[in-house]
This record gives sequence, C-alpha cells and structure tokens, in this order.
Amino acid sequence: MAPTTGIAPPNCQSGIGTVILARKDKKNITPTHCEGIWMYCDYIRDYIEKGASPNQLFSRERFEQWFEGLD
Repeated sequence: MAPTTGIAPPNCQSGIGTVILARKDKKNITPTHCEGIWMYCDYIRDYIEKGASPNQLFSRERFEQWFEGLD
C-alpha cells in the first residue's frame, strides 16, 4: 500500500497469494490478532481516504493503542 494514497499496486489488488504472519517473540498469533491486523490496515486506509497523512499510524505503539481500544 502506498502510504500517501492507501492504494495497493495493481498486481496486489486482485489477491496477493499466500501471506505469512510471524511474531518476533515466536509466540502464536491468534485469530483475534490476525483480524486486528486486517482491521488496522482498513483503519489506515479510511484515514487516508479522509485526506489525512497516516505516517504517525505506522508503529507498533500506535497499533497497540488502537487494538486495546477495541474492547
């Protein structure tokens, strides 16, 4: 995804194939975390569509703040 437009390159818009998620600490990734990652990417895309710069959203800390707010 281009950070300024939120649009994926054309070759990724029709499916990118297999994706592997891994944690640095090698712990399991739960289905809830997988969905959370997808939802955060969608949140960033919505942010871009509103004309805002998402650069400050591209950090672990910002994701964790957002994820904790889902409860």
